[in-house]
Amino acid sequence: MSPKWSEMPGARIGTPRLTARNVTSHCEPAVAAFHPSANRTTDAGRTAGHDYLARVAARLATGRPEVSEAAATGQFTAIGKSAKIPFEQVLAELEAIIQPVLYATGMRDAMIPALGAYVATQHLANATLVIYSDAGHAFLFQHAKDFATQVTHFLAA
Repeated sequence: MSPKWSEMPGARIGTPRLTARNVTSHCEPAVAAFHPSANRTTDAGRTAGHDYLARVAARLATGRPEVSEAAATGQFTAIGKSAKIPFEQVLAELEAIIQPVLYATGMRDAMIPALGAYVATQHLANATLVIYSDAGHAFLFQHAKDFATQVTHFLAA
């Protein structure tokens, strides 16, 4: 059984400070994005995923280099170090950030759950959270044009 929202580490009891102005959900309504029934693959999500894989296949066909063993090892080392940071320290460091933050995620992200993005933005003074409800960890590739537009608008503000 999943824990209640109020039992999640870092959760704050009360009304979330996120508003329609700074929460954007693509492909499905924002309210539905946090509902368990929204965890399904849509035709648009599948199409965007296939388009991304086609772009990757085209790049790989040009003979571009693969990820080196040293790069992969470095990534695993960084992840291990990050995982050792106490959660309370992470929250304190988030709360110290005063610059505007654009936080984007895919609702179906298996590596970094969308709930983590939501909790993180609750500890940032000025955050915009963008959720792609039909995407996972590779949302920025599935929705490259829209994400580029989000970044452009964020940087222009």
